[in-house]
Amino acid sequence: MNWACLSETRDSYAIENETPAPDKERAFLQAMAQMHEGRPLSEDYLVDLQNLVITSPIRREFAFRHAQNWLQRGGRGALAVRYLPPPPDSLGELMGGLMRMANAREGTAPPLVQAALLSFGFVFLHPFMDGNGRLSRLLVHHSLALQGVLPQVNGSPAILPLSVVMKRDEAGYLAALESFSRPARELWDVTWIGDHAFDFRFQSSLRAYAHWDGEAAVAFVTQCAEQALEQSLVEETAFLHAYDRAYQAIDRDFDLPDRTINLLILWIKQNNGRLSARRKGAEELRSLAPPQIARIEAIVEDCFGLAGSTDPEAINQ
Repeated sequence: MNWACLSETRDSYAIENETPAPDKERAFLQAMAQMHEGRPLSEDYLVDLQNLVITSPIRREFAFRHAQNWLQRGGRGALAVRYLPPPPDSLGELMGGLMRMANAREGTAPPLVQAALLSFGFVFLHPFMDGNGRLSRLLVHHSLALQGVLPQVNGSPAILPLSVVMKRDEAGYLAALESFSRPARELWDVTWIGDHAFDFRFQSSLRAYAHWDGEAAVAFVTQCAEQALEQSLVEETAFLHAYDRAYQAIDRDFDLPDRTINLLILWIKQNNGRLSARRKGAEELRSLAPPQIARIEAIVEDCFGLAGSTDPEAINQ
């Protein structure tokens, strides 16, 4: 694990105002690792990824959705419905086209253009009832890895921490999404029946979901990639030096699995040098006594220079 991968995990959830539980944090990191395997997209693969990234087990899917979903923000009635993805009976054809584009390695658009079209195209189709946003951001990494455009770092393809930049510019992210979602909403006739019930009637051609103007999406992803390269990778270099020192010290003094050391560094760093009470109850840490945890906290605090820090990125979890 490196700074970019850890930050991508944290900020992808933060965009949706969520803090993942330890098991979901691990699952998202696992999903990030799978992006480098070059596995072609399929319904089964996307279902596996959806199961990894959602926070609630009851929201796990077994296939693309078979019901109409919608995005609603504030208010009541039809005016509160901000976006409707295509009807479920059209998803097979639409997702099939998107996946063929994503899996193509030759004769396609430039790498960032294709990655942007895949990511935004996926979220516009909204093939699941939950987890679409997180998956759409993962798919940027899938696309770039599949096209082999990222440099190797310690034998593995680099990660562009795009969600870090997206979190900093949430207004720009929303504007890119609304470049399609607003006009797409006008293609539906929505009648409020009462409570949370609506009658949805699509009034146009499904080609609108397959052929859309991707200029705003491409511009936003390109901007995020540039900022990630210019700013975030500088931060990663500093992080890696501190991380290596902390890892070596903990590994030398404690007989712990690699994964446990990684999680300890992540959690302590995120919480400004201390392991939160909730994290102390994690299954991986049950073998550690309070004095051992205090010693590990001191190691991480010293390596990252966290003592007395007022880092605004620090969070209590």
